[in-house]
Amino acid sequence: MKLEELFEGVIFISDLGETQTIRQNDKEITFGQYAVWAPISGTSRHQIVEVSDDLSYLMKKYDISKNNVCTLI
Repeated sequence: MKLEELFEGVIFISDLGETQTIRQNDKEITFGQYAVWAPISGTSRHQIVEVSDDLSYLMKKYDISKNNVCTLI
């Protein structure tokens, strides 16, 4: 079963693994570990609305319970 099916119409957080940093045009870009996925209105799909290393912050900001957090094991 896909995450999209598990969380259809529901906002959730996924663990993207370790924080990643890349260098592009002499600039460092850092990608956080956790992504908030929100449903796209009128579809069965989701889009990432925010990425951060601070899971607690994201859970509080978007009112997401631990049941709606998918982490890597």
